[in-house]
Amino acid sequence: MKIIIFGATGGVGQQLIKQALEKNHEVTAFVRNPQKLTMSHENLHVVVGDVFNVAEVTKALVGHDVVVSTLGNGEAMKKSNKSYLMTKSIVDGMKAVGLTKLVYTASQGIDKEIPGFSGKF
Repeated sequence: MKIIIFGATGGVGQQLIKQALEKNHEVTAFVRNPQKLTMSHENLHVVVGDVFNVAEVTKALVGHDVVVSTLGNGEAMKKSNKSYLMTKSIVDGMKAVGLTKLVYTASQGIDKEIPGFSGKF
């Protein structure tokens, strides 16, 4: 399986990379800062990009089976709509290339970040 992970340099992202590689999956780490990635492997590919750039995200998504987002929610993000915008960029890219499988994990919800969101989908 080909998996792309957004937020791959964080603790959860790196643990997911490790586990996926142990299962012989092909993994792409979409990162802003590749120096923060603490591992290398023949089945690990690194794509440097900006998650807010839909074109970069879309290009990176091509050829993958599953998308995983472990993007962080630091203090600055709690006071903004960045989590929503990053997720929207990923989902827009997924739609563009026909991907339908997204695993999303975060330490905070996005309910207060989406204007008019009622808490129900």
